[in-house]
Amino acid sequence: MAFTSLLKDAPVAQGVFVVEGGRPRKVVALGDGAPGGGVFSTSALAGPERAGAVAFTASVDGGGPPAGVFVATPTRIERLVGIGDTLAAGGTLASFGLYPIATISPAGDCRLRHRPSATGEGVEGIFYSSRSRTR
Repeated sequence: MAFTSLLKDAPVAQGVFVVEGGRPRKVVALGDGAPGGGVFSTSALAGPERAGAVAFTASVDGGGPPAGVFVATPTRIERLVGIGDTLAAGGTLASFGLYPIATISPAGDCRLRHRPSATGEGVEGIFYSSRSRTR
C-alpha cells in the first residue's frame, strides 16, 4: 500500500510512503532531490504500489519542470513526464490541474487523471504512459 501523509513534529512536513512488512518506508519526502535537478516541494496523492514501484505527482523547486509525474522504485526515482513536455500524441503538457492522481499497473504502465479545476473549467483527461511513450 502507498500513501501520502502530512507529518507533525518530524524532520519533514510531508512525504510519500509504502507499507512493507507491516511498517512504513519513506519513498520520497519534501526537500529530497528530484531527477533532473531541484528538490520536491509538494507531493500529491500517490498511486497504489505495484511490484515495488510507486507513481506520484509532485512539484519541484529549483530545477527541471515545475511539476511532474514520477515513478519510484526501492533504488531510484524516475520522472515520467513534466510540465512543458511534448506529448507523444501532440501538444504540450501545460498543467496537472486540481488533485492529479497517478496510478501504476502491475506491468509498470502509468496513468494520470487530470481535472482542470474544482468547478470544471478546461479539459479533463487521462494520460497513459507505457514508460516509453506518453499520450
